[in-house]
Amino acid sequence: MRDETSQEKEVRRGVRFNQIALAVLAVLAAVGAWALLSWLSRPLDGTITPDGLAGQLRGGALGKTGGVYYALPDGSGLVDTLDLEGWTVTQEEAEGEPLAVFRLGEDYRLALYEGGLAYVWNGYAPPDTTGAVWYTIPEGTAQAAADLLKTDGQVETNPPERF
Repeated sequence: MRDETSQEKEVRRGVRFNQIALAVLAVLAAVGAWALLSWLSRPLDGTITPDGLAGQLRGGALGKTGGVYYALPDGSGLVDTLDLEGWTVTQEEAEGEPLAVFRLGEDYRLALYEGGLAYVWNGYAPPDTTGAVWYTIPEGTAQAAADLLKTDGQVETNPPERF
C-alpha cells in the first residue's frame, strides 16, 4: 500500500512539473511573439522616407555608377529625377549589384536597382525605428539617376573609403 501511495505522489509531482514547464514555455513563447511583432512593426526612420531622402539630396550628393564616383552639385535635379512621390514600400528585394549608389552619410546609403527597386539604409537610425527599407520605384528611375551622375556630376578622384 505504501508503494502505491509513493508512486502516486511521484506521478502527481511529475504531472505538476510538466504543467509548470508547459506554462513557462507558453509565457516565453507569448513574450517572444510580442517582441518579434514589436520589432517588425517599428515605424520607418524619418530619414529613409521619400520626404527624408528629398531633404538629404537637395544639397547635392556623392554617387557611384559603373565603378566611377561622381559629385553632384546642389541644384542638379536629382530629387526630381528620382520621382520620390512614386515610391512605395515593398517586401521585394533586388538581386545583383545596384545601378547607382548615393552616399548620404558614413552609414547612410541609397541604392537604385534596374527593375524598379531601391534600397535605403541608415545606420544612424534610432533603435525604436526601422533603419532600412526596400521601395518599388518608377521604371527607368535608376537609369535616369545613373545618367544624371554621368552628365551633371564631377568625377570624384578621392571618394571616401567606405562607400
